[in-house]
Amino acid sequence: MNSTSGLATDETPDDEPLTLSDAALTYLRRGWPIFAVDRGGKKPLVEWKRYQDRLPIEKEVKAWWQKWPQANVGMATGHLSGFVVVDCDSEEAATRFVEAYPEAETTLQVQTDRGRHFYFQHEEGVRNNSSLLGPGIDVRGEGGFVILPPSIHSSGEPYKWLNQNEPQPMPDTLKEILSDHSKECGSDHSQVAAAERLHRCAAKNAESSDWPEEIDPEPHRC
Repeated sequence: MNSTSGLATDETPDDEPLTLSDAALTYLRRGWPIFAVDRGGKKPLVEWKRYQDRLPIEKEVKAWWQKWPQANVGMATGHLSGFVVVDCDSEEAATRFVEAYPEAETTLQVQTDRGRHFYFQHEEGVRNNSSLLGPGIDVRGEGGFVILPPSIHSSGEPYKWLNQNEPQPMPDTLKEILSDHSKECGSDHSQVAAAERLHRCAAKNAESSDWPEEIDPEPHRC
């Protein structure tokens, strides 16, 4: 597991680096596979997929931010970073996710424009997924990337660390669902298991008008 120590002094909202370049170099020194990303559209500014398997060198990072001083900081998820990230695109989606998997509340988290990122320890074989866990909840694993604080969202809001917790192991039920899906890619078992768990949480919150009336149990196709 790569280091998450120092978040409280280096990147929290109360004491953020002076520049995005400073932040990028700090993350690199922790062993995180970072790269430059366009601020407006989350588009990598470099051929980023090579950084799923190797870290950039400091010379590369300095050159990127010299060329694009306002670039955001992206990080490849998966085995090299040691992270799987669950991306909830709204606070309502984040609440649903925590209700389904209460252990998520104690893991490392980032505030995005409208939602949250939940950082978990890497699990072998967990890949990206954009629908398995329900509306507004994506998974970033092997082959994916996330945006790191103190990057600026296109809305103008900064990404912020919400805590300095260590990334926790993925909850067993979540790991089973995501691992089954990665192995079988579209199997009924993983999709229905996720849908059933979310429906159980929905039943506890039936009074919420924001909850989707129906979650499609049909399997996600890769």
